[in-house]
Amino acid sequence: MILVTGGFGFIGSNLIKALNARGITEIVVVDDLTDGNKMMNLNGATFGDYYDADSFFDTFSDWDSVKMIFHEGAISSTRELNGTLLMKRNFDFSGKILQKAFQHKIPFQYASSASVYGQMPHNFLIAENMPMQPQTPYAFTKYLFDKKIIKLMGSEHFDKFEFNIQGLRYFNVYGNNELHKGDQASPITKFTKQARETGKIRIFSGSETMFRDFVCVDDVVQAKLDLAFNKMSSGIFNIGTGHAESFARVAEIIAHRENARIEVIPFPKEYGNNYQHWTCADLTKLREVGIQTKFRSINEYYQIA
Repeated sequence: MILVTGGFGFIGSNLIKALNARGITEIVVVDDLTDGNKMMNLNGATFGDYYDADSFFDTFSDWDSVKMIFHEGAISSTRELNGTLLMKRNFDFSGKILQKAFQHKIPFQYASSASVYGQMPHNFLIAENMPMQPQTPYAFTKYLFDKKIIKLMGSEHFDKFEFNIQGLRYFNVYGNNELHKGDQASPITKFTKQARETGKIRIFSGSETMFRDFVCVDDVVQAKLDLAFNKMSSGIFNIGTGHAESFARVAEIIAHRENARIEVIPFPKEYGNNYQHWTCADLTKLREVGIQTKFRSINEYYQIA
């Protein structure tokens, strides 16, 4: 049995469909379906059972049957300001499921985020050992759990625990099954939706100076599975392309595909100084453990020469 938290979400649902493609259907899904729109993300997928996130630890008991945990469940909004809620979902829940994984020696792979790095200079490859400087409450919760994992992996007897743990710092993921995220969806999905619905794409002033490492969810899931089945590789790993693209360039690609025009709007004041203007993953550590997943550029994703 494989346990997937956040299984109805963006990355979780794509992961479950990829597991199905490998013939794996004995899957337990844990999620919060307050937003019922997420349910359609698993339309056509096969899984064994579902548990609500709030009652999961009170109702699920078959831990000895779990062979792998993919912990994708979290509040993923970078603009969420309810610290109590963020800590409950992103830190406390994560700590509880980590404890179960540790007790039952279940390989544990969890979702972290490149947001933990905070502000970085342009043209800089961000490695996993860089100082973490979270700029938002969401990023801070991911930072706290990463610190917990780093402490655990650095403990004197970790190698003797017979326990494998992998933290994946996702950069800017885009692709199928993220429409339910609304304004928190990737620029690629939002720009495409805008172009098709209105014939124009709105970008912020200064978008030509804002760069992100955009990575498609299909490649993310492939890397996740490559790592998961490489049982000897504990650690925290960047998941990105190693290449940064400006928001302005992304808009140009989508505008060309959808025959839309680009409209520049003011940069939102509410974003303040916390907005990451540069992310680009250093993939050295991932490659050193033998993961050779091909991460496509946006042009390659759309098969643009």
